[in-house]
Amino acid sequence: MRPAPLASIPMKRSVLILCVLLIAGMILSAALEITSRIYLATQGVSSLPQLYQIYDKVYPTLLQQCPSYRNKAESENESHSLKTTFHPGGAFPTTAGRFPHPYLGFTEKPTRYDADAALTNYSFSQQERSPDIFRVGLFGGSVANMFSNYAISSGNLAAELKKRIPQLAQKKIEVLNFATSGYRQPQQYIAASLYADSLDMTINLDGYNELASESGEGYPLIFPHYSRFFVEKDLLLQFRLRLYRGLASLRDAMSEKPLFNSCGLLNSGFYFLAQNSFDLLISQKIRKFHTESKHTRPTHPIYPDESHASDKQRINVWTNFTLKQHRLLSAQKIRAYFFIQPNQYVKASKPLHPLELEMFNKNDNPGKFAIFTAKYKLLEDATEPLKKQGVKVYSLVSVFKNISEPIYIDDCCHINESGNQLILEEIVHKIHSTF
Repeated sequence: MRPAPLASIPMKRSVLILCVLLIAGMILSAALEITSRIYLATQGVSSLPQLYQIYDKVYPTLLQQCPSYRNKAESENESHSLKTTFHPGGAFPTTAGRFPHPYLGFTEKPTRYDADAALTNYSFSQQERSPDIFRVGLFGGSVANMFSNYAISSGNLAAELKKRIPQLAQKKIEVLNFATSGYRQPQQYIAASLYADSLDMTINLDGYNELASESGEGYPLIFPHYSRFFVEKDLLLQFRLRLYRGLASLRDAMSEKPLFNSCGLLNSGFYFLAQNSFDLLISQKIRKFHTESKHTRPTHPIYPDESHASDKQRINVWTNFTLKQHRLLSAQKIRAYFFIQPNQYVKASKPLHPLELEMFNKNDNPGKFAIFTAKYKLLEDATEPLKKQGVKVYSLVSVFKNISEPIYIDDCCHINESGNQLILEEIVHKIHSTF
């Protein structure tokens, strides 16, 4: 028998090494997947379809590419805990996608969270009124933005208004989203004044940003929250912000590619946890940047420094511009409604689920309960003088008072779809009673 050529021996070794590496990789992948599935199971996740509902674009793709998911997702009841345990990718605060605006400070472009770009009105395009169309504008910050996207994509706000209000039964109702993450009064007032000609009714959902959001040292209270990042002169901070923005944009861009939306990957527990971990890491970095930049004064401090304003001063800004917005819109015969958004840190406003409590306490926020209970009490008290002046203003602080299931999806203020539906129903109820 002829011996094998010497040249073939290294090739066989290479093939053998490649096979060993391939098998080792498969074993490692299987181990990671099994470990991930076990961890997800401990968090109450038995399957991934509903988990991906927090990804507004990924979930429809998942159902389209993986038909076997569709029946499973439709046959299972939605697990509220899934939306409180995990951080949806791209939802963290970032100036990526924000652009300077001459009057509003900044605006946003549609993001991958908008299942359909037509659902949003981030471009704030002007539209003429029509006698056959009743247009509703929604104003506020990130909570209002998420509420708006839910109200528009589900069609529930238009449907409920037509159902509950006889005058609108034969109208085509269009809902436009003017809410943007980080907005607070007077941005809602300015947006309403710029685009009132398009609207027949407005709904504000705000309060938290007015109480919690800061402009940074060296800026006045009414300075838009994110605008200081466009004029920040600290080069190191600017570099870090650009880096984080770039990573966030890259993450969003990758999530749009078919390669990263394949059925196989979306069916992997390890892939989901990897996405989630990356999102949380970038979120923490950006929040740390925001905290550090609050204490960086502008190079030319031409503004009054109101960074240490009292709660009363902050609430005065809200009441002042809420009243101005009411008067502006009333003069044009536009119905205006104002609602104070709920918040988990207001004591006794909701029986908190263990998952919610774990999330809040894990982030060292227990002291916020006493702080925000007091803040919201002052804010609610400030609505009484507004009501006496004809402003239709209502508090939704107790809207979840009898809801024990998880509603809040993070340690800030944001709400899942079940919570947004409850808010929607209460808003329509208040509108119906005074329309």
